[in-house]
Amino acid sequence: MKRIGHLIKTLQNNSISTVASFVSPYRESRKAIREMVENNIVVYVKADIETCKQRDTKGKYEKALKGEYRNFTGVNDVYEEPQHAEIIIDTDKVSIDEATQIIIKYVKKHYVK
Repeated sequence: MKRIGHLIKTLQNNSISTVASFVSPYRESRKAIREMVENNIVVYVKADIETCKQRDTKGKYEKALKGEYRNFTGVNDVYEEPQHAEIIIDTDKVSIDEATQIIIKYVKKHYVK
């Protein structure tokens, strides 16, 4: 996570806007990113384990449940929900189009002048 934060910070220092998407299961990692970069928006894309298993086209959850993968987030490793996410997208309740509009509306309201 520190490498990702460093890369984002470097890009921002060169006036390059950045959108980064990654699994970030630990609060401490998210806190470190937030402290490193400017204009950090945490978008929590919320989905329970059953939903994730249903959407898994590569069979990774099944393998993790069988013990083939160690430290797999949400199966045999923790996921600490964000406590301070600017946006929460509950994928069981919101469509992709609705989620997109929520994010766009937030960015326009807080960052576009």
